[in-house]
Amino acid sequence: MDGASQLSEREREILRLVATGVGNKEIAQALGISPNTVKVHVRRIFAKLGVETRAAATRQALEMGLVMTAREEEAQPSAQPAAIPTPKRRRVGGRRWAAAAALVVLAAILIWALPALRAALAPPTPPAAVSRDDVDALRWERLADLPEGRAGMAAAVVEGRMYVMGGQTAAGLSADTLMFDLTLNTWEKRAPLPEAVRDVQAVVLGERLYLAGGVRADGKVSAALRVYDPRADVWTQAAAMPAGRSAAAAAALDGRLYLFGGWDGQRARGTVWVYDPSQDRWTEGGRLPQAVRGAAALPLEGRLMVMGGWGEQGLSPRQWLYAPQRQAWEERGALPAGRGGMGAVGLAGQVYVGGGSPPGLPLWQTSWRGEAWQALGQAPLEVGEGAAVVGYESRVYVIGGRTAQGEWLPSLQAYRAVFTSLAPVLP
Repeated sequence: MDGASQLSEREREILRLVATGVGNKEIAQALGISPNTVKVHVRRIFAKLGVETRAAATRQALEMGLVMTAREEEAQPSAQPAAIPTPKRRRVGGRRWAAAAALVVLAAILIWALPALRAALAPPTPPAAVSRDDVDALRWERLADLPEGRAGMAAAVVEGRMYVMGGQTAAGLSADTLMFDLTLNTWEKRAPLPEAVRDVQAVVLGERLYLAGGVRADGKVSAALRVYDPRADVWTQAAAMPAGRSAAAAAALDGRLYLFGGWDGQRARGTVWVYDPSQDRWTEGGRLPQAVRGAAALPLEGRLMVMGGWGEQGLSPRQWLYAPQRQAWEERGALPAGRGGMGAVGLAGQVYVGGGSPPGLPLWQTSWRGEAWQALGQAPLEVGEGAAVVGYESRVYVIGGRTAQGEWLPSLQAYRAVFTSLAPVLP
């Protein structure tokens, strides 16, 4: 049995008056009983309803239908106000009864208006706090999937179109050249590579793509330098490297291709090779501070930054700046943790690192001034090992990869790294 059904008629009368907002003294006068008696009744009402305050009791009275809000009264204009019983011990004159009734009505109006008044006078509620992860999550966008999941491929953007070349798929090594239209969000197959290859990076020089080395279908490391002309959709061969390399860090600076370290089929190397397309010739550019494979490289204010990769002690977090003119190295901080096989791009004074091993790491960001790295929000889809990373205009594109469970990912995800706004031109 609920508490409301246990109330006596007298207790219901008192609860009805309590709900109108009048005090014990006014209730006693209206009912012709002493204030102490009212107090005892109120205590019993609270106990039966399981409440501790008059406000809670009022809510119960509203639910029981003992009183109506002003809006409910407006919906029932013909309804008569509840009659206050005639006192048994003390007669109340007409004027006193009218005054009490007016007081009850006034109290009811105040109770109805009080929540709205409090809401109007209350200070505005501050907006809910938004975390950096929430903001980063809004920056990610999923684009059209690759025709087939893959990892270890090369990727670059030429004249507003993204090209993905080679890589490992579930069916084996690939010689595909895939073009992604950034405007139409569509993929298209182009002329295939001269040979299937993986663990290779692409560099743009002028209007052409250059792919150096990689692992061939027979498992051997290639020394070939392949050149792709997107306008003619034709692949050609340029001068071969001094020796085979895969998983080398590649970057372009001042019209030349720089290749750092890599795997020669047996161990990581510390070589620095420079290719000049105007002479179709390779030269040596000194040596890395340590032998490394799977590092990432990018141009940085007239120099080249090389970071991460697998060294003699495993995954490395080290970063170096390379000055080509002097063939000199300067160590510049460190990654948050060892990371290899990733991609690195620079956009609007910021450096972004994505993909690589161990799989599942978020996108990392730092400034060109070498400030501390920070992790950005996780991508909507998993980023696997061997994913390609490309920067173009305001976005960082993360392509494919392989999960720890061996799944070849076809995903293409874009992180909006730079926001632009237009301001009105005033006369």
